[in-house]
Amino acid sequence: MKSTTFEYISFTPGLGVTYYRSQRDLDVESFILRFKLAYGFYSGYRIEIKYDVHNFDDFLFLDRYYTANIVEINLIKNISF
Repeated sequence: MKSTTFEYISFTPGLGVTYYRSQRDLDVESFILRFKLAYGFYSGYRIEIKYDVHNFDDFLFLDRYYTANIVEINLIKNISF
């Protein structure tokens, strides 16, 4: 997994890529793309939006593949004691 993040003003973008290829018993290939954007506001609140794209291919069969799109939205409150 390779990813990179940095913060600019109150925004924190993120990008990640995972690639997997197996040539053992199954000839499969998979990759995942991840995008993230977080924004900090008020004192201790943050909203995060994540978008994942999953792709899986089984090359032994012509019709064995799938693609999934996942969107995740989080509202986060930092708690300190």
